[in-house]
Amino acid sequence: YYEPAYRITDLATGEDYAWNQPLQAGDYLLYVTLSIRDGFQGGYSIEYGTAYFYVAQRAIGVRIGDYEKEYDKKPVGTDLLSFTDYYASNDGETGFVKDDAQIATPVYEFEKEGGLFESAVNAGGYAIRISRFTDEDGWISRNYDLTDQDAGALTISPRKIVIMPTRYSELFTSMSQVVSLPRDHYELLSGSLAEGDMLEVYLSLIHISEPTR
Repeated sequence: YYEPAYRITDLATGEDYAWNQPLQAGDYLLYVTLSIRDGFQGGYSIEYGTAYFYVAQRAIGVRIGDYEKEYDKKPVGTDLLSFTDYYASNDGETGFVKDDAQIATPVYEFEKEGGLFESAVNAGGYAIRISRFTDEDGWISRNYDLTDQDAGALTISPRKIVIMPTRYSELFTSMSQVVSLPRDHYELLSGSLAEGDMLEVYLSLIHISEPTR
């Protein structure tokens, strides 16, 4: 008797697959051949045909929760992963199949006042979205289509510091005397600077009263 055998070719890469191998999304060509078993020799003239078939991308959606932090000069990125939830756009089940969620790394983008940014550092309000996925072999980007997004809100609040000028005195010498205050003549009463930030303070004089005679 005859037993059919199958071979599948990925039209994008030219790679061949066995019938029982998992396939990625894309276009394929199916080849069918017959093998003879038990010494049976039939009097047949066989023409083998081919068939095209298509594996569609899995449509998924994402919900990104709201996130708040104080300005620390560090870009917001992978710490958003715990605020990101995926779902399947077409059937409501979990978005990624099997262990694909473990290898999918989302690339976030941040929108502020109509502009799109790859990272968010400065204080302000941003909308958070996913622009694409990255993985080592392109498996995620080929097999999944991110069709729906519920954007999250990112709020980076200003870092609060209190600066106070220190006391300063200078001996009067003439009517044309110019008093120049040193820029380091201040102290930070509360709060702290983010690592890597430097503070440049400009001091000005305000005349309060004439000296006591």
